[in-house]
Amino acid sequence: MATVLRWFAAGARLVTLTGPGGSGKTRLAQAIGSELLDQFPDGVFFVDLAPVRDPAYVVSTIAHVVGIREAAGQPLAQSLAHALADRQLLLILDNFEQVVAAAPDIAALLAAAPALRLLATSRELLRIRAEQTLPAPRCPCRIRITWLRSPRSVMYRLSPCSSHGRRRPIQRSP
Repeated sequence: MATVLRWFAAGARLVTLTGPGGSGKTRLAQAIGSELLDQFPDGVFFVDLAPVRDPAYVVSTIAHVVGIREAAGQPLAQSLAHALADRQLLLILDNFEQVVAAAPDIAALLAAAPALRLLATSRELLRIRAEQTLPAPRCPCRIRITWLRSPRSVMYRLSPCSSHGRRRPIQRSP
């Protein structure tokens, strides 16, 4: 987790956590998102791509999660890019491997929104120029997740196990 936090602090635009199913990519991404909540004034959003089978629906799924609607006479991808252009937010794109053909749409979104940061989980690389990758280590403990919804974020509070098996809460500043 520390590596990814350093990469984002240094200005990384896209980090992809890779690994086989069940390796802890999602839990790690959620923990990273929790740590970064205060660094993204416009929020941290978790985009679950598990139910999406068609890459053509990735943009609409992201737009739905962040609350963007298609503007009249403008394609949704363009509306989303325009709406995110000046926002400082982190999108966690979970299970991207099944819609990897949507990578060019993600690249276009990154190009249009300079303050946007992405954290993807995938069994395969997105192969986008800005991508930095890290194999996800297996998480030896369970993490309890409580979903929180606020006008600024769709996120969660995590309570991971400590190295001694006790739970220690991660607090978010108001």
